[in-house]
Amino acid sequence: MPHPSASRPARPAAGLRARLRSRLRARLTEPPRPATGAPAGRPTRGDVTTALVAWVGGTVFTLLGAHQGFPAEGPDTWFTGEEAGWPRLLPLTVMSAACVLRRVRPRLYLAVSLVGFVVDQLFLGSFYAVALLADALYAAVLYGPRRTVRRILYVSALMCVAIAAALLATTHDVGASLIIGVLAASVFFATPQSAYYIRRHQEIAEAERLRADQLQRLAELERREAVNAERSRMARELHDVVANHLSAIAIQSTAVLSIVGREAGDRGEPPSPATWAVVLKSLGVMRESSVQGLAEMRRMITLLRETTPTPDAATPTAAGAETAEPAGPAGPAGPAEPTGPAEPTESAEPADEMAAAVPRLGALDALVDRADRAGTATGLRCSLRVTGEPPEEPGPAVESATYRIVQESLTNALKHAAPGPVEVLVAYDPGGIDVTVHSPLPDRPRRPAVAGAQAGIIGMRERTHLLGGTLSVGPEPDGRRWTVRARVPYEHPPGAAGTALDGDRNGDRNERARRSGTDTRGGNAA
Repeated sequence: MPHPSASRPARPAAGLRARLRSRLRARLTEPPRPATGAPAGRPTRGDVTTALVAWVGGTVFTLLGAHQGFPAEGPDTWFTGEEAGWPRLLPLTVMSAACVLRRVRPRLYLAVSLVGFVVDQLFLGSFYAVALLADALYAAVLYGPRRTVRRILYVSALMCVAIAAALLATTHDVGASLIIGVLAASVFFATPQSAYYIRRHQEIAEAERLRADQLQRLAELERREAVNAERSRMARELHDVVANHLSAIAIQSTAVLSIVGREAGDRGEPPSPATWAVVLKSLGVMRESSVQGLAEMRRMITLLRETTPTPDAATPTAAGAETAEPAGPAGPAGPAEPTGPAEPTESAEPADEMAAAVPRLGALDALVDRADRAGTATGLRCSLRVTGEPPEEPGPAVESATYRIVQESLTNALKHAAPGPVEVLVAYDPGGIDVTVHSPLPDRPRRPAVAGAQAGIIGMRERTHLLGGTLSVGPEPDGRRWTVRARVPYEHPPGAAGTALDGDRNGDRNERARRSGTDTRGGNAA
């Protein structure tokens, strides 16, 4: 049975009292506004010197007759005679000693000075006490909490009016009352008012300094965000350009070494012509992947340098290493044997290679065909099926993202998939492009020929995120196929940043499982 107080609604009055108590506690315990260069709660040597000078000056001025009270015979009667006057210097002494607190405890300094001023005016009437009270008002406004500033100004104005009214009520002299009221205002109101303007100037200067610091921090944050965004873009491009092609080369070389080593170990004789045909085909795929990777790397370097490559400059660099003839018997420095007219080769068309390096929707057929030839040694059969009509100008970002998603999915299939069909489905509709890639999963976990770092899935997710699309990566419910589904819209819808990862929980869960080593299916991850 629940406790009776568990279902009792909270009383609003209790919450109100708690808030009032917290506010009152905050006001009473709020530290004062520290002076420049002086820590709060610790008077400086300058404060002690100010208090000492105030006491010496007040005593000297009072002994010289700057007062209205007893005794009036002269300085000699202050310390001698039956009725000495030195005890009446105690209020002035207390007020001078309180000057030590003018910056660290301005409100306490004002309270002590106000009491000392009243006592002094009752028994001595020292003019120096007026100056000390004015200094206390000045310090309270300049160094005190913000909420007490206007109150002090209002009380000072009322005090000046009260002094003039009291004098008028006792003397009935309007002129003298006005003069005294003006003098009181010049001391008790003008002084804290000047401190208020000084404080406002300091606060404005401090606000401008803080604003400049904030602007500098914002500029630094924007610069870092721009650098991070550029690094992310470069990381995606480097992964797509280098990792995919090198992965294909590594997979093909591993397959060739496995086939040749297995046949040589079983028969103990050179490989058969059929094996050589497979080896030559794999070597062709490796060479094509290396040429394609070099072309794309060259394109990316050109973009990073912000220069426009010319056909004349691109021709020798695109085909230089691939078309070089082997050295003659005498070595690199020896005479080369005559070879006759050069036969046209695949690498003799650098312009076509550079054009193929640019990710375009029209290059998907060639991409899938290369993946199919690369998967021959591992038993993969890649196919492409296209539905719908592609738009005339989908935009370079859409084309590049679609191409890279298909490329990354095929690379993952070459690295992780079991022998079988790899289906690439590309569907065009008026709103965007739907990409679906199915690849067979192995029956048991296996070690891929090339280790992955999860950068491929991250890159695909970032590309779809930037375009406002969606990405789903993970195994099918039956556990037989690994599926990548991506939606790339032609236009960025409103709020695209919040829809980038919709439907990707399954992929995230499997990705975390693969990283922790608990996945039992061996999914396709780059």
